[in-house]
Amino acid sequence: MELEIEKTRRDWKKVLILLVLILIPLLDAGILYFDVYSDYWFYPEDYPNGPSHMHRFIPTVAAFLSGNSHGHLMQMIFIFLMPIYIMIMNADSYLQEKSCGYLSTCYTRISRKTYLMNKWKSAFSISTGVTLVAILLNLVVCYVLFWGGTWTGGGNEEDALYIYLIYVISFCLIVGLYGVYCSCLCMITGNRMIAYALAVLPWLGMIHSPWSIVNAMQPYTEYGYEYFIFAWLQILILCGLTILFTKLVWEKRDEL
Repeated sequence: MELEIEKTRRDWKKVLILLVLILIPLLDAGILYFDVYSDYWFYPEDYPNGPSHMHRFIPTVAAFLSGNSHGHLMQMIFIFLMPIYIMIMNADSYLQEKSCGYLSTCYTRISRKTYLMNKWKSAFSISTGVTLVAILLNLVVCYVLFWGGTWTGGGNEEDALYIYLIYVISFCLIVGLYGVYCSCLCMITGNRMIAYALAVLPWLGMIHSPWSIVNAMQPYTEYGYEYFIFAWLQILILCGLTILFTKLVWEKRDEL
């Protein structure tokens, strides 16, 4: 797995995607900060007591996953395009190694089963790790920008951080599992175009379904916990069946 991480670090396209994923939540914090304070900046005479008396979010409600910035643009770019980010970051490395003839050399050093497990581990670790860094960095920035905010969105301020962190973990685990799913697609199909299509289409379908997976990613919504559970069931069934099928196909190839 260390080799996969090193290859990711040395590929400029992968590093660029990593930086984009970190930048998007930071831009979201900046957009929301501007939305909140722009009225004071342009019309300070309307706020004789200064910006400290303005209607402001608490940091966790202002944070990225809460989706309170204008138009949810950054959140949409981050979530809707996640399969493409995952593929470029690491999941399609099998296709790259296959195209350059590296696989035959690799199989002389490690077994096919070990190779498969390494791909899954790296896909999960890199997808989860990058997402976690991006979201937590946004949260830290929101605590700096929105410290002293009072608007909770109707919830309990004391519980807000714990709820948010639960959704951070949920979001990162979903992205990690989908990273393994995307890696499986590349190994099953062996075709970049098909693999990317099969990565994007189910993801968009689960976002737009009545039991949207966004319900397991976004806190402080009006939906009950059953939506959270059904969202997780979708991702577990899809990824679980795909992982099992990939394992069976991989073992069958070993026998040939």
